[in-house]
Amino acid sequence: MLARPVLAQESITVVRYAIDNPDFTKRYDYPLALLEMALEASVPAYGPYRIERVSFLASQQRLRNLVEEGEHLDITFGMSRPEIESRMRVVPFPLMKGLLGYRVMLTRPDLRSQLEDVHNLADLSRFVAVQGDQWTDTRILQANGLPVETSSDYPGMFRMLQAGRVDYFPRSIAEVWAELEDPLARGLTLNQKVVLRYPGPFYFFVSRNNPELAERLHAGLMTLHRSGQFEAFFRSRMETRNALAFLETQEYRLLDLATPFDLPSLEQIPDSLWLSPEHMEQ
Repeated sequence: MLARPVLAQESITVVRYAIDNPDFTKRYDYPLALLEMALEASVPAYGPYRIERVSFLASQQRLRNLVEEGEHLDITFGMSRPEIESRMRVVPFPLMKGLLGYRVMLTRPDLRSQLEDVHNLADLSRFVAVQGDQWTDTRILQANGLPVETSSDYPGMFRMLQAGRVDYFPRSIAEVWAELEDPLARGLTLNQKVVLRYPGPFYFFVSRNNPELAERLHAGLMTLHRSGQFEAFFRSRMETRNALAFLETQEYRLLDLATPFDLPSLEQIPDSLWLSPEHMEQ
C-alpha cells in the first residue's frame, strides 16, 4: 500500500487495484508507477490519495468486471478494445505512447530464417501465431487473415511454440527483451527483420460511475506530460530504452495491420502523446 501523510479532516482519494497473476508482478511495475506519479501530480488540485492493492485471484476479464461494478476495485489497465470502452471510462492518455502496437516475433531457431523472409501479410499467413484468447491483438491478427491459436495460459503459449504447435508468438517490442531472458523462452529466438504495427493504446480504465477519478488521473498525466516528467520516466525504463534502441537503429520491414474496430478514445488524444518513428528523437 502506498500512501502520503494526510490530515484527518481531509477528503482522500482511495484507488484500489488488483493484478491477475501474482507470479508476474514485475510486468505491472510501469503502470503502477505511473498511477502513483499521476495521483501525486494532481495533489494540489485534488488533494491526498491512497493506493491499495486488493488480493483477488481472478482473470483479467473478472478484474475488469469488478472495476466496472466499482464496489471492490477502482482501476485497471491494459490495451483497449471497443467493448472495454463501452463498459468502462477510459482515461484518454496512452501510457506506452502506442509502443505496445509494435510487435516482433518470438520463434524457434528452425523457423527464424523463413519468418525473416516475410515481406507482406500474405507471406505471414502461411505461419500460425499464438495469442491470448481474450487479447485485443488476437482479433487484429485474425482480421488481417493471419491464423491464430489461442490460450488463456501465458506460460503455456511459450510451451506451444517450443513444442511446434504454433510458429511464432508476436510480442510487444517493449516486452520481448525481458521475456527472452526468462526461462519460459528457453530455446526460442527473435525475428528482428519484421515488425508488425497497429494502434496499441494502453490505458487506465475506471468505472463509468467514477468520473472524478478519471478526471484526476487525466489531469495528473497531462501535468506530467507538460512538465517533461512523463517523457523522462518513459525513456528511463529499461523496457522502453531497449524498444526505442531497436526501432531507431535496427533495419526491419514494417507491416501495418488494419484494425477491425474503431476506438472512440483515439479522437481525444493529441498527436503529441503518441510515438512514431518520425519523431522518436526528441
